[in-house]
Amino acid sequence: METRPPQRTFRIRGRMSAAKATALVELTDRYRPVPHHGPLDFAVTFGRNAPVVLDLGFGLGASVLAHARVHPDHDVLGVEVHDPGISVLLQQLAAEGSTNVRVERADGLELLERIPLDSLHAVHVFFPDPWPKLKHRARRLVRPDAVAALVARLQIGGVLHVATDSDDYGQQMRVVLAGGPGLAPAVDDRGERAVTKYERYGIEAGRTIVDLRAVRTR
Repeated sequence: METRPPQRTFRIRGRMSAAKATALVELTDRYRPVPHHGPLDFAVTFGRNAPVVLDLGFGLGASVLAHARVHPDHDVLGVEVHDPGISVLLQQLAAEGSTNVRVERADGLELLERIPLDSLHAVHVFFPDPWPKLKHRARRLVRPDAVAALVARLQIGGVLHVATDSDDYGQQMRVVLAGGPGLAPAVDDRGERAVTKYERYGIEAGRTIVDLRAVRTR
């Protein structure tokens, strides 16, 4: 009798419809990078050697999908912990038959430990949680130690692109990137970045959008 390989089992985090929960279970392994443990191998994961873009905290996946569509010559690794958002992206990838996107359900900084040094073409950090309370700001993603780890994974000439609609966080991003080791001065440039749901909320609320791009020089 023919047997099917066992599906990955995990506890779903966050409320979602039965259809989204089913998609999460059925599609997660199809789009996971490999190996599932230890250092990632992008050539094996994507079946080719191409520039790899890391998108940390992709929300509902708009930025991941937009980049993958505009740059079919790039491979995109999206990382997120929010299961409903992951499910939305997985369903869209399956519907479109996308082959240059992989999705990992993980904490972004923990996943960095599995990404080889000097391997990424770009890193995108769009509208991360601003942690507005003073006592929580140490949890912000764009901080000196985290940025140093991100830069170490970029290739020379690779780009770190961050965006926020928080004035305070935007100022912190400017300071951190200005002191980031191996980075050229950051420039205000949104590039080809897609408009995300969270960005629309910020615009509707009258907040200023900050986009900063910095290139690794050494």
